[in-house]
Amino acid sequence: MGAHPRTAPTRASGTRARWWRWRANGCGLKGWTEISAVCTAPEARGRGYAARLVGALAARVTARGERPFLHVAEVNTAAIALYEGLGFETRAEVTYRGFRAP
Repeated sequence: MGAHPRTAPTRASGTRARWWRWRANGCGLKGWTEISAVCTAPEARGRGYAARLVGALAARVTARGERPFLHVAEVNTAAIALYEGLGFETRAEVTYRGFRAP
């Protein structure tokens, strides 16, 4: 079975890292595109995969004349450092709540 069309697999030193991204059309915000759910397998972290992926996606979004955005939990300091290094900045702090239906 081939890779899911929204998954970009890669191999590095015999390990398989998976990156996921979903584009959400800016969540209804005209001119904005969300980059979301970027993950790197723990054993493949620190090799620049996420930086290259997010950087390439942000460049594509910008080339279309839109602005990329993303969200990240404040406890995920590694991701925040990565995104800031790519030029993203905090625009707002929000509270997310999750609910489960019985």
